[in-house]
Amino acid sequence: AARCPRRPIASFHDYEAPHLGRSRPKGPARTADGIPLPPGWREHRSPARGIYFSHEATGLTQWDFPTGPPTKEQVDEAYREKHGERLAQLRPGGKGRLGG
Repeated sequence: AARCPRRPIASFHDYEAPHLGRSRPKGPARTADGIPLPPGWREHRSPARGIYFSHEATGLTQWDFPTGPPTKEQVDEAYREKHGERLAQLRPGGKGRLGG
């Protein structure tokens, strides 16, 4: 099986995935209609829900066309939605109790 090359990746757009049998195009990502996207954003098309956008580094998704990097508020809100309010309040060095 082919392995990923071990070299520094300058950006998400420079990433090559030989283990998947394909490479991402280099340069800015574009929508299916050819409109350039801000760095790190990708367009997705869902037959059930239409077009949405995701930011690769943060996992943020949104319906509106992105105009730049996500704000701290957007990233924090997406984290709370995904992991819940209590987990979002944890800070490095904080103590918590796991229950089951």
